[in-house]
Amino acid sequence: MTPTTRNTLTWAIRILAAGLFILSAVAKMFPISAFEMDLVQKGITGWELAPFLSRALIGFELFLGLAFLQPHYLRKGVVPAAIALLAAFCIYLVYSIAVTGNSGNCGCFGQLIPMSPLEALIKNIITIGLLVWLYVLLPKVNQGRFAIPFIGALAIFGLMFIITPYQAYNTLPSADEGDPNRPGLDTSFTIVTTKTPAADTFEMVTPTKEDGVTTKPEIEHSKKGDDGHKTTSPIVVPNTPKPDPIAKAKPSVFAKFTAFSTGRVNLDEGDKIVALLNLDCDHCIAAAKKMAESPVRSVFPPVYALFMGEKTEVPGFNKSTGTNFPYIIIDPYTFFPMLEDAPSPPRIVYLRNGKIIGDWKGDEFDPNEVAALATSK
Repeated sequence: MTPTTRNTLTWAIRILAAGLFILSAVAKMFPISAFEMDLVQKGITGWELAPFLSRALIGFELFLGLAFLQPHYLRKGVVPAAIALLAAFCIYLVYSIAVTGNSGNCGCFGQLIPMSPLEALIKNIITIGLLVWLYVLLPKVNQGRFAIPFIGALAIFGLMFIITPYQAYNTLPSADEGDPNRPGLDTSFTIVTTKTPAADTFEMVTPTKEDGVTTKPEIEHSKKGDDGHKTTSPIVVPNTPKPDPIAKAKPSVFAKFTAFSTGRVNLDEGDKIVALLNLDCDHCIAAAKKMAESPVRSVFPPVYALFMGEKTEVPGFNKSTGTNFPYIIIDPYTFFPMLEDAPSPPRIVYLRNGKIIGDWKGDEFDPNEVAALATSK
């Protein structure tokens, strides 16, 4: 291979690698909140650390992309670091495919270029192959000055917090923090264990108080056995704690949203449907259309929308879906945590006096299930 051909190939690979890493970084930045939600949904980090990890990963990709265009420490630092990062992504993608299958957007290019995990894996393997070739083509001497890429990396990481200012997410209480509006184990009944059942006679069980909990009187099923001793059957006794006249019901996570476009509303009173919708999301548009076009729509309780997007997008959303929900525009740092484990918006919740009795996430929304709940009072 002539020096000219070698130099041309080297620059071709460097420019291609730079383009891929810079495109990947920039695509994740707009919006960065979507990338942060992806990190949380995949279990890589929590909402508290997501803003820092997202900026670190994007900043590192942006640094590598720009570093391919400069001559310092290419063979000793930049190329090995890029290969290591792509290898880590490959390991994660293989794990993701094995656990959840080849579905959804891997997030490699954010929301700009959706790619399945398998497509991303193939792309990364090809890129690693090109970078290995580049490593071979690069001269083994003349590494340059280490300080230049190091200072560049620090500058880029600092720039990330200027381009995308940090903002904490409004996280929700977890189910184990005692929120009565979130699903959990029903402890309203306990089993009172007794001897083997043999039923013929009945008597009342005297109320007792155990561990500060008073049990209501219940019918006890009993009979004298062959040995003349009374045997009783197991019974279910409701646990009814003594009411605290001072205690108040804990508000739902949606109770703070009161100032809707049509006026003030208490979402914790009566039956309400709360729809978390992204105004430019195809899945959200489809779910809203389902509600508008459903033949059982007449039995739905009032629907209130928590929109993510711009107010100027609302008329277009209403026109395309045939809806006109009372709404509030909320920011991504409030919207995304409220999706909980939904892979993507929408999330539609049925509230009855602040208690979640129906919860549909992603594409699983079914108007007939809403109608069944609405008529189950």
